[in-house]
Amino acid sequence: MEANKYSEEAAHDKLRWRRYKIVEMESLRRSGETRLLFQQEYPEDDVSCFLTAGDMVHDPNQINDMAKNCYPAPIHEHHADIWYPPDPHERYLISIDPGIGITSESVATVWTFKETEYKHHATLSGLYKGDEMAAKCTELGKYYNDAMIANEDALEFTTHIKNYPSLYYRTDPVSEKVSGLIGWATTPKTKPYMITEVNRHLGKIITHDIRIVSQCRNIRWAESKRGDIAVNIGADDYYMSMAIGIVCREAIPVGRGLVGIAGWGSDWGI
Repeated sequence: MEANKYSEEAAHDKLRWRRYKIVEMESLRRSGETRLLFQQEYPEDDVSCFLTAGDMVHDPNQINDMAKNCYPAPIHEHHADIWYPPDPHERYLISIDPGIGITSESVATVWTFKETEYKHHATLSGLYKGDEMAAKCTELGKYYNDAMIANEDALEFTTHIKNYPSLYYRTDPVSEKVSGLIGWATTPKTKPYMITEVNRHLGKIITHDIRIVSQCRNIRWAESKRGDIAVNIGADDYYMSMAIGIVCREAIPVGRGLVGIAGWGSDWGI
């Protein structure tokens, strides 16, 4: 009995210490004094133990909640993992991050955008080269009510998709001037904007694809001469497909709020 008494007291002491440290770390996190995740150093379940260090750009608690809602796609058709089949009354956007088909995956994700909900419906991915990926995305686009395709402007892909009837043409997010160039250009100038848009709308995103959620953890803060910048520390092809969809969304106008009122100039996206 005496041994059990001491064991129970020790357990309560540990619980009190743990609760105190969680509150303390949360206070420090809000004040910007630390980015360390207490759950990573002292995991309590098989989810927390895999959380990355607290220098993630996106809120780790939100990412953890998103991960709990992930599950394998119930349908596999048209080369894609499908969580939600097409609704004849919906307008869809397919956002594509083309890979080179050797070491990096080509990823296409299907989306609808509402005022309070950015819903991910399907994912098509694989080690596909430009022409093969374009053919598969064309088929998927037709399946989703002739969805608009917004691809990253990669020459080996864009040349094979230009005959698709509904394409995204590059648009300045401030002036809204539409160019004659097909696809979104991911550059050092535009990538911070993409990450900011994902972060700004993270709470609206509904996805059940663990690959997207997992890659959100790869977007980290890194120090630079101009302050902290967002960088990826691992694969980001699923994440970038999502980001392209968000910045190219049609149902909701592209968010404003960039510094200045004249856009990025004539060389933006180059």
